[in-house]
Amino acid sequence: MRKRLYLAYDLETIAQSETAHLWVPKPVAEGEKEQFPPVHTWQIVSCAVTMFTIGESLEDCQILKIGAISQPKDTEEGIVRRFINSTTLMIDKFTEHSPGDWSYVTWNGRQFDNLVMASRAFRYGVPWLPYYQSRDARIRYKTEGHWDLCDYLYDFGAAMGDRPSFQSTCLKMGMPGKLEGVNGSNVAEMIKSDRHLDVAAYNMCDSLQMALMVPRFLLLSGDIELSFYQEIQRKFYGELKTRTTDHHPYLAQLFDKINLRELMLKGSVHNAEGASNQ
Repeated sequence: MRKRLYLAYDLETIAQSETAHLWVPKPVAEGEKEQFPPVHTWQIVSCAVTMFTIGESLEDCQILKIGAISQPKDTEEGIVRRFINSTTLMIDKFTEHSPGDWSYVTWNGRQFDNLVMASRAFRYGVPWLPYYQSRDARIRYKTEGHWDLCDYLYDFGAAMGDRPSFQSTCLKMGMPGKLEGVNGSNVAEMIKSDRHLDVAAYNMCDSLQMALMVPRFLLLSGDIELSFYQEIQRKFYGELKTRTTDHHPYLAQLFDKINLRELMLKGSVHNAEGASNQ
């Protein structure tokens, strides 16, 4: 397969934008789900991105950059500008000497993350050139430019029932998904309590797990074979763990809870050298 740059990003948001007061939720009957606030109500409080490449050889598979874009007491405009500038710079660098494929990677980003980022970039007048000037980034049925893993697994809305959750998909791979006692509903209170570093680390957990999902989706689609998948995951798991776990207890907890045997698909195939259950 052709070498591609992936930028797996995730947002943490609170429904406290300057236009949030315009939305008045309709009353819901007992037992019904509460209405989800519309895109314009959301304000970004954290953004995390993992940038990496996957290609034909293991040398083509590299973790390039990991990090939370947001910093304690950061402004939303700062978060938006740094995310767009850093990802644009990486895309430009990747495609400088020869045309190459690249994709933002999200979980349900077509319905949320991309739209919120675009809404807030509009608010601050920040051009998002890769997203708006790429031929493919906003085409739903392509994986170039933007790859919504949730929409892809859901077959673009064809499946009956609810969309697959991030949590259920992580668990199928031996990853914990959301850490115990922390989820998106806690973010507003965490920000109010000045727990910005905790929010950033929680945010990073989702980005890192999305990065580990990408090889599984490439295996599912037949773009890579099982043996190569296992080589990639062994490399990515080891490097992501080494580069992140000392930075925050949430990140250490994430890797402690990953079942490496399930991540590597070792339950029904010949054990590769070096694999063990974490």
